[in-house]
Amino acid sequence: MKRLLAAVGALALLASFDAGGLQARGGISCGAPSRLGPNGFSRVGPLVFGFYNYPANTTGRAHSTFTPGYPTKVVLQLKPHRPLRTRLILQGWNCSTGKRLRFWYDRERLPFSNLPATTEQLEQTGALVQILRADRKAGFHGYMLFTQPGRWKVTVRKPSVTLGNVVVAVG
Repeated sequence: MKRLLAAVGALALLASFDAGGLQARGGISCGAPSRLGPNGFSRVGPLVFGFYNYPANTTGRAHSTFTPGYPTKVVLQLKPHRPLRTRLILQGWNCSTGKRLRFWYDRERLPFSNLPATTEQLEQTGALVQILRADRKAGFHGYMLFTQPGRWKVTVRKPSVTLGNVVVAVG
């Protein structure tokens, strides 16, 4: 009986991590890129997304630069600067294709020794589910491995509840 309950719980957890509305065409429902807060960044719960932009983003919406074959630096800051009470869980999808986004955070080395990487390398490197540990009080440095320009959706969860999403226009 305990095994059955554990299996049902695991299936429920996996179901909660689906793309949140996969469409028959393969894309997901995303909407417009997220609005920027008063500080010029997108925020979900305690997590502020520092998408890299050059020149400066003046659209008022979440945007990130994109260079094919290169990981995209995205600094994740905690506001306020205090340790999380519980870990945060990130997952992401390409809005037009439904393909999963991969993450590369808190690693000793860069994801690739030679750049540019191929699309296949970007699709197979890093984590599909990024766990942000609860022992941090400032932020997390790493990369999101976007494989193409377009809109991408990143969901932020606690273990038991979804905090929200950020939709970013990449490219």
